[in-house]
Amino acid sequence: MDCLRRRFEEMALFERVFASHEMGLRKPEPESFLRVISELGLAPAECVFVDDLEANCAAARDVGMRSVLARGTPSVREGLAALGCV
Repeated sequence: MDCLRRRFEEMALFERVFASHEMGLRKPEPESFLRVISELGLAPAECVFVDDLEANCAAARDVGMRSVLARGTPSVREGLAALGCV
């Protein structure tokens, strides 16, 4: 995660980042998303999931989260802007 934070300045936009390897859960298992929702104390629709695999984004949407498919920095920026996050 430290490498990602150094490489992508956009990481600073997020209050919290949940990495599956740090949580001990694997995507696209619903429990991985449900734990994040629970830890944040938010409704699923208030959460945004960003990933480079459509299957993981679809699984996040299945539990009610919004998602952004990451195909590079511009696509993440565009996706977050489309959701009204930036």
